[in-house]
Amino acid sequence: MVLSVKSLNIINKLLELGVSPIEIAEIKEVVDEHMDDEQRVYEALKNINPELAEVFRKEIELSVWRSDLKKEPFNRSRIVESLVREVGLSKSMAERVAKDIEKKIRELNLSSVTSTLIRELVLIKLLEQSMEQEYKKYSRIGIPTYDLYRLISQKNFRERILERIFAQFTFIHLLPYRLAEYVSTKTVRIGSISNPAVPYSKTYIKRVSTFDRWIEGYAEFLYERGFVGRPSVYIPSWFEESEFYVVHTISKPYKPVFWSDSEDFKVPKSDIPLYEFGGVPDRTVKDYIEIDTYRLEIELPTEDERRKALREIKELLLEYEEKRSQWVKNGTVVIRFAGSSNYSDIFDDVFFIL
Repeated sequence: MVLSVKSLNIINKLLELGVSPIEIAEIKEVVDEHMDDEQRVYEALKNINPELAEVFRKEIELSVWRSDLKKEPFNRSRIVESLVREVGLSKSMAERVAKDIEKKIRELNLSSVTSTLIRELVLIKLLEQSMEQEYKKYSRIGIPTYDLYRLISQKNFRERILERIFAQFTFIHLLPYRLAEYVSTKTVRIGSISNPAVPYSKTYIKRVSTFDRWIEGYAEFLYERGFVGRPSVYIPSWFEESEFYVVHTISKPYKPVFWSDSEDFKVPKSDIPLYEFGGVPDRTVKDYIEIDTYRLEIELPTEDERRKALREIKELLLEYEEKRSQWVKNGTVVIRFAGSSNYSDIFDDVFFIL
């Protein structure tokens, strides 16, 4: 009789549990061609070795609730595969970790576990093995249940939840460690922290003479709204009041900033694409950075120390923006100083200084 893959897996599991080859042969005689039926194998083993039969029963009963809410039998190889794929561990190392995790789960004596719990146990194991980088790669991004309850009661709770999750992702996986320290002390504020995969701001301008052509282009811009953090929209001077009302109404979910070179509308007047930045020569602002030089002047007594710190910040920002380039290809990075701007020469070769 040719055994199926599932039958071979069951036999390997029995051997791991301590069932002898002779006992397995006896089970085969009882179940015949049904060696892939875990319940029949259990019933046969119960008559041969009741103690190991109970251990096997717990093995086949243990199930996992996945993050997509599907339930499946526990399979240690899933842990191995994820560690190899997500972290880059060797298969032998991943198998050792997975065995330790399975042993821990069995000790908990649970009939089912969540994939979240399994990942948390793996993360603890990685830290015990001093694998900090692997820990960061394998970590799950999310928010505590208590915070979720609190956020749901607030306006725009979906956006707030996404912002929290993206901010965690940025801090853990995108920001260089030293830059994260500068951000945590509020020496540096980065506009893209909670939305790193989109431009900080983008402007829509279409200088045409008909409403139909303008609205057609604007519809395309709204379609790209998922790829823009802070949209601003130019309203041509030839717009009728009723046309502006239509545009304003359909745009509410996207929360754009409207502006115009005409005084006929209740919007800010400007003749530049990104009026809110005071003259940025680009319709796309990739990021908006604020550096608190006043804080640096308090913390660092000499100008040489301050300039050294700012040169470090510059290199760290370039590293961060380079990582963002996989999503945001073009655009100006704008820097504003909260305090003295005597250090702008450090940044003005690569950034736009306000």
